Amino acid sequence: MRRIMEGSITNNVEMQYIIDELGLERPDTKFHVLYTEVSPSEESDICTKDLELCFENYDMLVREALRRYYPDTGYVYKPSDRAFAILIASDKSTSVEQVLSRDRDIFLAMHRELLEKYGIWIRGGLGGRNGLISYTWKSYQQAKDAKSITTTEKYILSCNDFAKSNDVYYFPESLSIQLSGFISTGNKDQVREVFKLIKNENTSMRSLSFTQQKWLLSDIRATVFKKRHTISEEGLDGEKLRLLDMIDKQFEGEMSLDSLKTIAFELCDICGTDTESNELIIKIQDYIINNYHDSDLCLTKISDEFGISENYFSYLFKKEVSENFSTYLERLRMAKAKEIILETDTGLSTLYQYLGYNNAASFRRAFKKNYGVSPKEMRDKVNA
Repeated sequence: MRRIMEGSITNNVEMQYIIDELGLERPDTKFHVLYTEVSPSEESDICTKDLELCFENYDMLVREALRRYYPDTGYVYKPSDRAFAILIASDKSTSVEQVLSRDRDIFLAMHRELLEKYGIWIRGGLGGRNGLISYTWKSYQQAKDAKSITTTEKYILSCNDFAKSNDVYYFPESLSIQLSGFISTGNKDQVREVFKLIKNENTSMRSLSFTQQKWLLSDIRATVFKKRHTISEEGLDGEKLRLLDMIDKQFEGEMSLDSLKTIAFELCDICGTDTESNELIIKIQDYIINNYHDSDLCLTKISDEFGISENYFSYLFKKEVSENFSTYLERLRMAKAKEIILETDTGLSTLYQYLGYNNAASFRRAFKKNYGVSPKEMRDKVNA
């Protein structure tokens, strides 16, 4: 479920295998995501002495409640200590309004039960519906966005409940990372869907000024440009080298959403391979994403896990991913750190431990190097 919701499935064969394994081949069904976050209620004194034990109990209680109230699929993904996401199914013939109304009513009943019985306060966001399970990552992102603006009065919102701001363009860092990842694996279908989402959010849902549109294109260009310059020319055949030269010339001209999409497709042609080494690195990347919070995660541990030498792993990772393992791991941890700081109230004093750092100082240095501000300064801006 993590790979479905975060869009990290690399090819159609793998997607079909997962769909078959989870029994999600349902032609008359659409799917969407409920993203939730839990915390002790302000009135409750339950677990105040031991928050870690508290959240261990929450894990069991909230999972059970989600599966009981939303039994359509019962598949729950837990992206962090306090967050849960569940895949919800609905009949294609049922209107969006009916589905959202139903899910709100169910959520209110679940919220009431968790609050009254266990002192658990839960907030939630509902994403848009998708006919294809491979595009569930869009609903997951929308559900997270909806949850991020919930309040104590409105603790369940859908992506349709709030007006899109005309002051801010839509291209969150998580989407930038996804776009980069899809290009790395040559997944044109998902790259196309990312650009479709960007276009819909920024043209259909917002009315951006000329300057804001330029800033949006500049951010997307930076993502695609960075991806291009992580590609090593070593070992590429003549055709791919000519394609790289053509891409470099395209960057010199005026950029539009369509031209950036074309460049992204061309980079997919260069990056996408079906070699055994690529499949191994995909498995290793999956392992890293699942274990990035392990402070012992290192070249030696991964090499032992997959039965390869450290030197070969280091060489293979750089060749297939176009960056060093240590850089990749830090980038992943920093993206997770920023997400937690912006979207949760998790205490900053212990955040470094959750992200796999052995001390707070090294975490703060890495964070400031990546974002130019300290974790506290970023949290203060959010609170302000």
